Amino acid sequence: MRDWLAGIEAAWLDAERLTDPGFVPPPSASASDLGLRAAVLEVIDGVAARLAAATQNRVWPPKLPGLVPALAEVVEKVDADLGFRLFLRVLKSSALPIGPREHQAFLAVGERFGYPDLVEEGYLHVVPAVT
Repeated sequence: MRDWLAGIEAAWLDAERLTDPGFVPPPSASASDLGLRAAVLEVIDGVAARLAAATQNRVWPPKLPGLVPALAEVVEKVDADLGFRLFLRVLKSSALPIGPREHQAFLAVGERFGYPDLVEEGYLHVVPAVT
């Protein structure tokens, strides 16, 4: 998988350098920002028990035991940005009810990454009664 991703990155860099031979990609903002990692881990932790229950106690789609720890591991060991994006995908695909406070926290983290619209893209099941 890493080789495949490296190939995609190399193709992207080649394409960028066709128009700008001196192109240097910007560093990943989340790679070294411990505050971003902590913020993503905090929003994951805020729904961890409910998300684990929702993804482990079902017949279809297949159960996903260990999903929440895997998301946290991506954030801690790979990249906070990727971990947050995966987290959002899981929330949207599971239709886990979230409260307005959680929704605002997700928007705030998305804003820090520079993509608050990504939080709103798709379907987040925001329910006023969930706290």
